[in-house]
Amino acid sequence: MFWFNITLTGVMGFGIGLVTMLQVNATSPLTHNISGTAKAAVQSIMAFYIWGNTPTTNGLLGKFRGLLLYTDVALGSLSLLPSFSIITNNNNITQHHLTNKNP
Repeated sequence: MFWFNITLTGVMGFGIGLVTMLQVNATSPLTHNISGTAKAAVQSIMAFYIWGNTPTTNGLLGKFRGLLLYTDVALGSLSLLPSFSIITNNNNITQHHLTNKNP
């Protein structure tokens, strides 16, 4: 039974990767990201009904804040991490720079 479960998990993982590749090729990486976020929202809503989870104000606001923060970072208007750039000279790396977008 163990090897059946492992094999089934591998086949399903491969299928998810294949569908992801097909979706990105047919649409765009942004569309794939949006559909993934929408799927997560539907899963959260389903958890309230299927598992009987009680939605709390803090829990719902936390999900909403996380979505807003993710969107802000994904759009590039807020950078929590410094960007990394490489200066090259004739295809040889000569210097590395870490720059912070938020001085």
